Order: sequence, then structure tokens, then C-alpha cells
Amino acid sequence: MSQRKSIRVVYYIAASVFILCLPFFLLTSNIRWIANDLQLYQNGFRKYDVSQDTGFSDEELIEISRGLIGYFNSGVISDTMDIFDEEEIAHLRDVRNLIQLCYIIQWSTLGYIVVFIAAGFIYKRKQFFQLCDKVIALGSAVSIIGISSLGIAALVNFTWLFIAFHHVFFRGDSWVLSGYLPHIYTESFFSDAVIMVAVATMLEALLIGIVVGFFILRRRRAVDY
Repeated sequence: MSQRKSIRVVYYIAASVFILCLPFFLLTSNIRWIANDLQLYQNGFRKYDVSQDTGFSDEELIEISRGLIGYFNSGVISDTMDIFDEEEIAHLRDVRNLIQLCYIIQWSTLGYIVVFIAAGFIYKRKQFFQLCDKVIALGSAVSIIGISSLGIAALVNFTWLFIAFHHVFFRGDSWVLSGYLPHIYTESFFSDAVIMVAVATMLEALLIGIVVGFFILRRRRAVDY
């Protein structure tokens, strides 16, 4: 009896971690997509007339962004980043560390999700289907609630959210810059990116919830019959 209770406690703890891992996995996956999608950068430059504001052509802005994406992934500073001063490079170094942390969280949460599901099926076999559906449904619900709050905050007052984010993740006023960086990647550019991440994450969570909900209802109808 004591052993069975211990196993149940371990399961509840493991399931709770899984529920938290799902939104973090979806969120970090979409951040990675946004950070590496050159087309999204290009759309932002055109939308906010960055070329006119900075004097760089659209082609030059794309090359700068390509170099920046390469830096975020490899740590190699390209020649196109020579336009940034020392303070901007220092800030970009902090941004890269944050993006690398995002990658670590993405792979870690994915690893946990895979291990949790695999261990559950090995231990419980077919009985795990029902438990797994419920846990995934809860993870989807947490994702939708959490990310929708982020999306609403971005829509209501993005400036406050933008400043709060930088105060939390960067040292002092190191993020307050006066060079090319804030003119190329404007606050409005980041506002669009945050909303896109929020919408993509909510849609993915909703799709997962619908699929899992279908199997839960199907199983219940089968029991009723």
C-alpha cells in the first residue's frame, strides 16, 4: 500500500512537471522560429520603413539580420555587425545568451516530454492512454491561459511589457541604446514578434487540446456503449 502511494506521488509530480513543460516547449519553439526567420525581419523592415529611417537599403538590412541570426546561433561576429558600437555588441551578447538559454529550455522540455510519455507507456501500457490524454489536455489549457495573458498584455500596453522584460533579463540600463540597433529593430517590430509568438503558441496548444479532447470523448462514448 505504501509503495503504491509512493508511485502515485511520483506520478503526480512527474505529471505536474509535464504540464509545465508543454507551454514552455511551445513558447521556446516559436521564439526560435521567430528569431531565425529572415522573412519576418524583412516584413518588419518594410512595414516600419526602416530603410528610410536608417539609410540602409532593404538588401543591406537583410544582410545585417542574416549576420545577426548567424551570431545568435554560432557566436561568430560577421562584418555586417560592424555598424554596431561597443554598447550594442555587449547588449547583443546578452541577447545571444538569452536565446541560447531559450534553445536549452526547448530541448530540455522536449526531452522531458518524450521521456515522460515513453516511461508511462512502458510502465502502464494501454492504461497510460487515458492518463496521458488528461495530462496533455491540462498542459494545453495551461498554455492557452498563460500565453493569452502575455498576448493581452502586449496588446494593452506593450511598452510597459517591453521595459519590464528588459529590467528582468538585462543589467541596469545596458539595454538603453542610441546607435543603429534600436532604429533597425524597433519596439513596434518586437511588438509584432511577441504577438506572433503568442498567437502561434495558442493555436498550437488549441490544436493539441482539440485532438486530445477528441480521443477523450471517443473513449467515454465507447465506455457508455
